Amino acid sequence: MFADGCSSPRDRLDSMALVTDWPSDQVWRVAVLDFKIPPAEERIEEGLTVTPLTGSGEKLAAAVAGLLGEESGYLVVDRDLMLRTLRDNSLPTSGIPPAARLAEIGRVLEVDGLVLGRCDGWHWGNRYEWGERLKASLWLIMAESSRTAWSAEGKAVLIGSDQDIIQLLAGDMVKKLMAGSGKAQPPPGFSEGPYPSPIELSGTPSPPTPFIQPSPPPVRAPVGIDDMASLPDEFDSIDAIKRAFPEPKIKGLGDPASTHLNQYGYDLFVIWVNPFSGRKATDSFAYVYNSQTKKWNILDRSRQEGEESLRNVYIDPGTSRLIYMGENGRIIREIPLGKQK
Repeated sequence: MFADGCSSPRDRLDSMALVTDWPSDQVWRVAVLDFKIPPAEERIEEGLTVTPLTGSGEKLAAAVAGLLGEESGYLVVDRDLMLRTLRDNSLPTSGIPPAARLAEIGRVLEVDGLVLGRCDGWHWGNRYEWGERLKASLWLIMAESSRTAWSAEGKAVLIGSDQDIIQLLAGDMVKKLMAGSGKAQPPPGFSEGPYPSPIELSGTPSPPTPFIQPSPPPVRAPVGIDDMASLPDEFDSIDAIKRAFPEPKIKGLGDPASTHLNQYGYDLFVIWVNPFSGRKATDSFAYVYNSQTKKWNILDRSRQEGEESLRNVYIDPGTSRLIYMGENGRIIREIPLGKQK
């Protein structure tokens, strides 16, 4: 059994698998039934609208079937044909049937095993932020013996992302299965849990803050602003931007905080620093990537008075604006993005 992941301030993905048997001398013919989902309805919880992911059981089953069918050792029955055949024979098409029905399903479909599963997916959001959560458990049950050949579990959390969470989790789970007894390489930009619930993410009716939660920076002597106006308007890379902070151009009380927002067709990098001792203020700099010149150009430079640091920086896809949120949860700056895609 194994699990892994890699770090990200926003998105999380991990899964684990236990393999007890595997095709060796023969190709296993398998069918993937629709995965069971719990009954759920849209609700409001502490300022968040929580909505079940519609059709997640069917969509995840289809994604797993497609990926598993690409692996050697497996022949996956066409799902449309499988569903019609089961309905014609008054057999269940989803969930986890009892052992006696599994053997009957296996005979009707002429398969060696059945991939069964359950999943639970949610979309949550309010005017400030939104996200998706999905968790799933899968089993390959040998039809004749009801023996479990392998099992897998996985979880994914996406915050304000346009990625397909179902395809993402399916790919990670199948990858872990194919890794056998070793670890599969995780995709970039994801960390393992814990996986807070949407309510835990917000804590109170105030908006959730999943994007930016920088650790307290090391304190150094207050030096204030040093020649902000001479900071270049164009950089070759994000690393070059970071090297310009805090020295020699911008100095502050600690190391700058930053975030890279590559979503909704925009590619932005925002960096900010607290320049003063005994005075609440944040100097922020937003850069947009120009795919033609391959340069990072200044989009906005500003000072937020009354804020020691930014609590959250994110893109609102509904208004096409870059949003700065202060420590008290108040939106303190909105930058129209216009045609910056």
